[in-house]
Amino acid sequence: MVWWEEEGEEMNPVKRILGDRWSMNEEDLVETTVSKKRKCNICNVNDAEYDGKTVRGPWAYMCEGCFDEYGIGLGTGKGQKLKLR
Repeated sequence: MVWWEEEGEEMNPVKRILGDRWSMNEEDLVETTVSKKRKCNICNVNDAEYDGKTVRGPWAYMCEGCFDEYGIGLGTGKGQKLKLR
């Protein structure tokens, strides 16, 4: 028996670590909660509304305008909308 097996059934190691969060779907991954506002890393003027990958490669906190211009979208490997706690 390996460490991820439970009562004779194999369990995916990732599922074992994530538990209930394992069942998240793509829609659950397009928004995240943050404890404080951040400034846009691109324009340094507006508050960031997104954390995402840019068309140039690196990730950045982006305001709406900069996300529209430089962001590649929302979802796993793309970005998330920031929601203030």
